[in-house]
Amino acid sequence: MSDTRKLGFTFHRSFKLQRAPISIIIKLLEDKNKPLSKKYLVEEYNLGTIYAEAYPRYAIATGLIHPIYKKLSLFGTFTVKNDPLLNNQVTQWLMHYHISNSKGSGPLFWGYLVRELFIPKMVFSTNLLKKHLLNLNLTLTNKNINERVINTTGSVFVNSYISNEGLGSLGILSKINDEIIVNNVSLQSELVFGYAICDYFFNNSIFSTINFETIANSELKKIFLLSDNSINKLLENLVFLNIFDITNGKVGIKQPNNELIRHLLKFIYSKTG
Repeated sequence: MSDTRKLGFTFHRSFKLQRAPISIIIKLLEDKNKPLSKKYLVEEYNLGTIYAEAYPRYAIATGLIHPIYKKLSLFGTFTVKNDPLLNNQVTQWLMHYHISNSKGSGPLFWGYLVRELFIPKMVFSTNLLKKHLLNLNLTLTNKNINERVINTTGSVFVNSYISNEGLGSLGILSKINDEIIVNNVSLQSELVFGYAICDYFFNNSIFSTINFETIANSELKKIFLLSDNSINKLLENLVFLNIFDITNGKVGIKQPNNELIRHLLKFIYSKTG
């Protein structure tokens, strides 16, 4: 379990996810090639103290920095070289995947809200959002939590997906007055889906196959807002690209997982470049 996950409801320090400061963090990390201290970020780059605390956490939560070694992850290394401003939608889908999946380094509340609320065409209120956060907190801690923390965390989550400074260009959420709308969008990139399958199911696994049904019923379906037909189509495309094969209802990888993830990232950024 990573430091980011342990920080829970206040890891964001009241800042929504913004790509620009995350971009600064990963570019600095590439230049220095060693962990960045908060003191260094404040004194050398004039970042505010809380700002310098929040955005390295976001960089970890979105999979760009390794949660233990505090160096660029493989995804972060490819991104800083090919999309340093984090503008490409494939990069943003991958950031969304990393911060949302339960095996990653994102805070628990983030993936919980994605799984509960990211249903295409669903409309929910800020009150329902707060109710989900209160219930999750009680489940995790069996203690009450300050209402201001709940309000701020709910606002940070929603605004991260509405603002074009964050992940707004994915088009997942929009807001009218007090109602938040989950738009009828979904992941279109089979390569991003393939990366997520490899990272989620085959990372540190001794197995090279997974049941099709396991993928279809996993949280990846909700994270990427996919229908059953969409999953079928994305997997068919991955088979066509010779990334996976499907035999007797099992999806198999055709090379060691670490090599395949690297290959997928090369493929992803060669197509976006």
